[in-house]
Amino acid sequence: MGISLNREADEMEVRQQLVAKMNDAIDKLIENRQLMKQIISDPQCAIELAALEKTQESLLAHLAHLHTYRQNKRTSPSKATFALHKEAHRLRVKRHPRRRKAAIL
Repeated sequence: MGISLNREADEMEVRQQLVAKMNDAIDKLIENRQLMKQIISDPQCAIELAALEKTQESLLAHLAHLHTYRQNKRTSPSKATFALHKEAHRLRVKRHPRRRKAAIL
């Protein structure tokens, strides 16, 4: 029974670390997004903006990997899942805005 308790404690610690990593990635995504909003109108910051966009993509991929790992390990769900989907949707909409077709009269 002692071994079982140790294993459960280890699994709980791994789950907590995983959720902490996911929360850190989400925090960084939000922080970067706020910075992007500040510099988006400055043409001199085009290189920095492009770098931030690539960083956002990388963070999102990392978050998706952590999410998949969590699902595969059958860990408990967290608020990170909702935030992951919300941020992914926001990035897709920003990068690929729908173009409205001009009405033909």
